[in-house]
Amino acid sequence: REVPSLYFKEDFRLEEGATFRAACPFSTFNENAVLQEKLSQYLDVVELHLVKEISLRSSSFFEAQGQLQDLNGKIVEGCARIRELKDTVRLIDSDLVESARQIQQLNGTRTNLLALQQKLRLILYVNQALSALKL
Repeated sequence: REVPSLYFKEDFRLEEGATFRAACPFSTFNENAVLQEKLSQYLDVVELHLVKEISLRSSSFFEAQGQLQDLNGKIVEGCARIRELKDTVRLIDSDLVESARQIQQLNGTRTNLLALQQKLRLILYVNQALSALKL
């Protein structure tokens, strides 16, 4: 048994008088009982169609849900890997910066030591010259 097209109209509003009278005409008690039975049958038909549509689409729904779960897992793995890579880059960067700072510091120390060595040689030559003059 099919449901009348009245119930599927875009502008179906049961609170409107004309629609209500068309869907539920006031009648005798017996006619109202028959109407109630018809409405119950319409509800059963709609429920059967819904169950059929749900069963037709359930496999694709669960497939899509599985794909979403797989994607979510991959996203979580990707985020974890990105965090690891950021930490690795941070460590490498700090090591490189520290190495460069040490090289700069050692180069400054080397320059100072070379200047000190030059001055000490000069003092040595002066001392040798003074010793030679005293003889």
